[in-house]
Amino acid sequence: MNLKHIEGRTIVKCDPSQKNQHKFADGTVLKLERNTDNFDRKYTQQVLGECISSELIPSGAIVLFHHNSNDIQNEIQGINHLNGDEIASGIKSLSLSNEAVFFWKNTDSDTWNVLPGYCTALRVFKPYLGTLEGIYPTKIENVLYITSGELEGKVCHVVKAADYSITFVNENGKDETIIRTRHFPEYNPRQELEAINPELTELVKKDKLLVGLTEMDCSTLKQLHVKQVKPLYEKQVIN
Repeated sequence: MNLKHIEGRTIVKCDPSQKNQHKFADGTVLKLERNTDNFDRKYTQQVLGECISSELIPSGAIVLFHHNSNDIQNEIQGINHLNGDEIASGIKSLSLSNEAVFFWKNTDSDTWNVLPGYCTALRVFKPYLGTLEGIYPTKIENVLYITSGELEGKVCHVVKAADYSITFVNENGKDETIIRTRHFPEYNPRQELEAINPELTELVKKDKLLVGLTEMDCSTLKQLHVKQVKPLYEKQVIN
């Protein structure tokens, strides 16, 4: 695809149908109809694609972008930049603002790189310590455990709805979810982190509080395997 980005934008190629499938361990692929029982666009819309050209991301890298980005207003019109098979399969090329792209990784890597203005996080939960069985931990509202960037390892108070969950189908054909929140090293009106809570941070470190995506998968830090996510704060020009 012979396209070049303009400043402040990233060109992405994506396959909307890629998200509508699930692959089992034996290789069997099941077709999914996501928008029949769940209308959350973060879950139903394609958020994964391939970088074609960007000032921040190398060409060919896998990217994750905002769930409302796969829209006709971002679609590059014309057919000369897609081959016949791509057009027939519904593949689209999109021109996205850099702000709409959150993470990228190389195809041979498990490490997601975080783009400027964002960091990854997990929700924080208070475990049930009673004698009843089957009682889930309780989520502590408006609090996140930061897993990348300069505040990695800290529990922070955040604005309401700052725990943005992005769900995508990974290279193994299975759903994967990452929580991202906005963080800027300097003042920015869109900052979503409000304060560091040293007391809650210490309780997480001592395994008195749990962290995770949901009350069903949360665990102590010792039990948790957090994927390495490397921040990319400096502007990097890729030729």
